[in-house]
Amino acid sequence: MSEEIAGMKELEKAAEDRDTISGLKATVDELTNALEDKHDRWAETSDTIKGVATALSKFQGEMEFAKASQTNPHFKSKFAGLPETVEAANKLLGKHGLSITQTTKPINSRMYLITRLMHGASGQWVRGWWPMMPKQQSQQALASEHTYARRQAIQGVLMIPAADDDAEAAEGRNI
Repeated sequence: MSEEIAGMKELEKAAEDRDTISGLKATVDELTNALEDKHDRWAETSDTIKGVATALSKFQGEMEFAKASQTNPHFKSKFAGLPETVEAANKLLGKHGLSITQTTKPINSRMYLITRLMHGASGQWVRGWWPMMPKQQSQQALASEHTYARRQAIQGVLMIPAADDDAEAAEGRNI
């Protein structure tokens, strides 16, 4: 009888431990979600942006379409890839004292692409965050998502017009 009581106490203790672990996991998940919700830095700027805005306005006045030379086999459509996007941007960035950097940062087991548009003369900047969420958890999928994110971020911050139907690779669909 005492062995049965000892066994029951061990089971009760194991159940309490399991509940504690489940509770801790739920708390961690809740805190992680709260941190992601608080991550309101999707777009940030320096204290003032008059210089960068003026230069960007001039840049956009001269900007041409990025050449859509790549083909999406699923939609049979053309789109401007990262090389074409960078080539289109680089023609005018330096002329207007602008530059772009792109870095990545892991936050809560998710990778973010951070794109910063900078104006050299004023030191002002605009920064945007792009969450990278490849469907598959592999280096190849992350690299594909990274390339897609880089292109989209550059086109977005500079307002480079380009056709885009190639989201298939970032979605894990075979292109």
